[in-house]
Amino acid sequence: MTGVSVRVLCGAIPIVFSLLSAHCLGSPESDRLQMLELVNTARKSASLSELTLSEDLNRIAQDHCRQLVRFNVTTHDDPETGQTLTDRIEQSPILAAVASENIGTGKSIRKIHEKLLKSPKHLENIMDPEITHCGFGIASRNDHLFIVQDFARIIPASTPMEIIEFLKHQINSTRTANHLQILIEDPILRKLAHDHTERMIEEDRLFFPSLGSDASRKVYCVTTPEISNTVFDFNIYARHFVKMGIYFRQAKTVNQPMGIWWGVVLFE
Repeated sequence: MTGVSVRVLCGAIPIVFSLLSAHCLGSPESDRLQMLELVNTARKSASLSELTLSEDLNRIAQDHCRQLVRFNVTTHDDPETGQTLTDRIEQSPILAAVASENIGTGKSIRKIHEKLLKSPKHLENIMDPEITHCGFGIASRNDHLFIVQDFARIIPASTPMEIIEFLKHQINSTRTANHLQILIEDPILRKLAHDHTERMIEEDRLFFPSLGSDASRKVYCVTTPEISNTVFDFNIYARHFVKMGIYFRQAKTVNQPMGIWWGVVLFE
């Protein structure tokens, strides 16, 4: 068995079919549900939140598990292509802030799970408080089971407009609570925020735009895995601000292969 965690800056009904021999008594779906129950029972014993099965993680884990059976190896890198877990997530629709993987072999799902719990590294992956979703790959070779467990903190899919509305509400609620004038969204500032966000994504780096001699503006450039869990140090209490422009977009880049939010907030 081997285990690894992949961390970067930065739902859910399983419908993935596995190549199982008659050694496995259950269907692919029931086998995954059994594994999910075992994992969540372990997590609940430590007062951790339960994980949700992800169709995309099931597919990633199952494809890798087939390769392990085909080449009769246990490795996190694809034995044929050399792809890592990060590579596999990069090529999927998933946006993930954290990802890790366990691989186990044995005679039954329960026995493999028990061995994983006795391994400190594998146990750490199972009990990671940051993860939210999991996916399982199960296949067999000569009545010997191979299991791949993929874990991730999946960033909920949101549209740029939903994020913009969320931040506008957050900013103006804070200003209202402090008896300050609410800020009006300005189309010119919105266009500037849009253009610079797209430029940051294209250049795959965080940098600030030139505001020229306009000292009345304040700009914030942001890259973050999750908007809702981020505390922005916006200067939203400045009385002279009367308008704002916001733009955000999720994107996967070379430096951020599992995907993050990129965005710009402008005040004037």
